[in-house]
Amino acid sequence: MKITYTLWPLPVFGLLGLFVFCSFTVLEGPAAEMVGPSGTIVFPHAGDIYKYNLAEQTIALIAERKGRQGPFFSPDGTWFTTNNWSGSNEGVAVWSLAEATIQKEFYLKNTLISNDKGVKVASGGKLFSGIINTPAGENPDFVVMDERGVIKWRMDGDGIRTKGHAWDANQQLYLTGEVLRGKTKGTKFLIKIPDWRNPQIEVIRTFSCAYLDLPDELAVSPDGN
Repeated sequence: MKITYTLWPLPVFGLLGLFVFCSFTVLEGPAAEMVGPSGTIVFPHAGDIYKYNLAEQTIALIAERKGRQGPFFSPDGTWFTTNNWSGSNEGVAVWSLAEATIQKEFYLKNTLISNDKGVKVASGGKLFSGIINTPAGENPDFVVMDERGVIKWRMDGDGIRTKGHAWDANQQLYLTGEVLRGKTKGTKFLIKIPDWRNPQIEVIRTFSCAYLDLPDELAVSPDGN
């Protein structure tokens, strides 16, 4: 399994990604996260969400004030999420891509998602990942939540500081980050967690860069390759 990530401003998405970047100056955020299957592009502008159909060359407004973060597609291309819209920094909307409508919403009580990276949705639309914000000077935890926003698994941010995260079609997690304690303290990494319920970390590669220079926008292609 290989993972792709975005080196902004040019997304690792071939000619389609380049077309998106050149054609839509209103795009906010990495375009690799906005391209769905079958030529569907969903993108935010000024907090609103639009759907663009490549075949018909049409743009449609599908929601107002729901897109401060996202959209983030599930690896199976069925769902996407947006969150932290105006008036509710804790809100998460789960969308059906085919219908371009909100299927469910939940709220992360008394928490914020860190660094405007958003809530990522797994295939099936029932599991989500995010980086929980913390007071200044503390390291945020990485969490897996269910469709009600209940935290099912938490990775201690004082041990491993997460920078970017993504799901694949088999509900495996990919993370970049830094080890903060132990024998490997200071190591920057790209890791895979095959099963968050019984978390065993597989190291894909390490980096010699600074933490701030780690890839933070990760996306697995819809076919999983």
